[in-house]
Amino acid sequence: MNLRVDLILPTEQRSASVINVKSLVRIAIIVVPLIVVLAIALGVVNMMQSRGDLDRLKTQWKETEPQKQAAAKLRTQLADNLALEKKVSGWAGSRTMWDQQLRGIQRELPPEARIQLTRLNLGSPISVAAGKVPVRTGLLVLQGAAYGENSEANVQTFRQALVKSPALAALVEKVEVTRFDANPKAGKFDRVFQIDITYKARKFE
Repeated sequence: MNLRVDLILPTEQRSASVINVKSLVRIAIIVVPLIVVLAIALGVVNMMQSRGDLDRLKTQWKETEPQKQAAAKLRTQLADNLALEKKVSGWAGSRTMWDQQLRGIQRELPPEARIQLTRLNLGSPISVAAGKVPVRTGLLVLQGAAYGENSEANVQTFRQALVKSPALAALVEKVEVTRFDANPKAGKFDRVFQIDITYKARKFE
């Protein structure tokens, strides 16, 4: 017959397990507050870093704002300069090289035709229509005298030569004899004449 005698009171009995409920409660009481405190600390650190980053960004913005304004001003000046350059280029491209025109007229004047140029007037007015690109036109007026029986034919030949002249053809719109009269100061076959050379309109582009 076997007998078992327990000499330990029930309140003094301990569990043989390494982890028990009381240990878990004690650990939780210590660890959970630590985790909460650590989370709060990390949140505060992150918030301070974010504020520091924000302050740095604000400082950089303040430092770069004058540069931004200067760059915007330079862009505006560049646009104005480009617009001015375009206008100047348009002005230069639209003007007539009168020295070349006069040399071209001189070359087309036949020496045997007995034609003498006595007066020359030229103009290059600029017109601006509302909302449109300015244009430049040109008018060259030649006045002169023709001598001999072939005066009229010689003047017409001179006019045709001006129409076909390499110096004038690309720029001229029309060439016409606007006056052909008797010359009271010369012989009966002698004439005075006027030739109007109208130039094509050229835009300031």
